Amino acid sequence: MRTVVIFSIFIIVFADKAEGSCDPLPDDSQARIMYHMKNKIVVRPKEQLDDGAVAKLRCHPGAEASGQSTVTCVSGKWDGALGSCA
Repeated sequence: MRTVVIFSIFIIVFADKAEGSCDPLPDDSQARIMYHMKNKIVVRPKEQLDDGAVAKLRCHPGAEASGQSTVTCVSGKWDGALGSCA
């Protein structure tokens, strides 16, 4: 029984890691990065973000965006470089 329980835990942990997760992106002094996940929006997350999370760049008033305004976490990596605001 003990072997089955340990094996089951290993499978659950391994399956969770297989999806991947992304580190939060560095903050931009002229913007706020908002992370949209399944049913919530997070600002300044302290933990890694699951696959499918979308990072959206929101410039502060008076700042202009350049580059991509959204990127998505796919297989543990962001699918591009998030733009910046100036």
